Amino acid sequence: MKSIAVVGAGLRGLCSAAYLRSVGHRVSIFETLPRYGGIWNRVTDDARINTPYYGYTFHPTNVWNSHRPTRPEILANIERMVDAEGLADDIRLNYRIENVSRATDGSWRLNDGDEPFDAVLVCSGFLDRRKRPDQEVIEGFEGETPEPYSFDHAILKDRDVTIVGSGPTALDMLSAARNAGAKSAQLVVKPGTLIRDIGLAYHVIHAIKSNPLLYRATKRKGAVPGIACRGISTVLKDPRVSVHKAEFLSSRGRTAVLAGGERLPTDILIWCTGWESPIPHWTFGYRDDSSFVVAACPSCLDTAGFGYGSATAHAKALHAALLGGFDDPFRSGSAECDCRQADVTFSRHIVLSLMLYYLRHPGGARLLLRALAAGFHSNRERWAQVTEPRWAAALAFLNAPLGF
Repeated sequence: MKSIAVVGAGLRGLCSAAYLRSVGHRVSIFETLPRYGGIWNRVTDDARINTPYYGYTFHPTNVWNSHRPTRPEILANIERMVDAEGLADDIRLNYRIENVSRATDGSWRLNDGDEPFDAVLVCSGFLDRRKRPDQEVIEGFEGETPEPYSFDHAILKDRDVTIVGSGPTALDMLSAARNAGAKSAQLVVKPGTLIRDIGLAYHVIHAIKSNPLLYRATKRKGAVPGIACRGISTVLKDPRVSVHKAEFLSSRGRTAVLAGGERLPTDILIWCTGWESPIPHWTFGYRDDSSFVVAACPSCLDTAGFGYGSATAHAKALHAALLGGFDDPFRSGSAECDCRQADVTFSRHIVLSLMLYYLRHPGGARLLLRALAAGFHSNRERWAQVTEPRWAAALAFLNAPLGF
């Protein structure tokens, strides 16, 4: 049994803490905010996940009622997990970490405190804040620029709304503008983007991305981006809705300017182009220590779904390092990634990285077999919760081979 400090009480931090407790460690969870739950405390109730529910299962107690669950359902499952694991007493809220140090006895100390820890797992989040357009892009824009899932949709009524982005969030905002009675709802996406209703192709693609062996073989640089949403074909048939496949250049007054000279009337501009994820500055000095694991890097967190295996991969690596005496740290992405690069080509799937991490150490094969056996049991429980489509969920479970 080791004493482990888990930094961050978002979804990844909580389920990682739950795993570490399940294998016998003591955990203390430190959270900057006054509530646990991470990003799900900072969005409105209409915010939902961008993957099917069966790819987002992060604990055996999860109960899903929706294909793409919204904030209330997700928070309910987080509460259920915290209660089942007895984590509430281990969470220290309103606790901001300014520095981490290694004491002379080899233990870790947070904020120069006296409490010793054998290891540190940093889950500070890689959905920190949404990307905003450069100042020169919106300089002189006289309309509003609300963040997705953070405003009352009533403000969209009778307004010209432009959404920029090529992901599920952008489609959600397009549907919201149409349903709220916008004067016009205009989606600006990359040239060549495919937009379709969720169907067979969507589930096949999700299953492939979830499979650590197929993911790398099928991921092609510069591939045509595709986005899917249930009922999107009905939305696109509305005469108020339009899709513009062009680069967004600038906005002035109440006009958005696209490549090719096209101009769109715009009262409200919604930017849906991903996240900015700064890594805490105090993590960089300890990246070569196997008892200090960072699970918050957007450049190497190649989760391809948030199932058991991906959600707790770094916690499993930390447990293996402590149990097996591994000297080198776990790196989930490319070996060159130093967690400072904005765009790094993933070298392999995170779960495959974890399996190789086990196997390259003496005794690691035994630990891997033990983890696979436990994962098989958890996956069997997940299977009982799946309602549709069962074949796609079966493939997606390979996100964590046999639940690993």
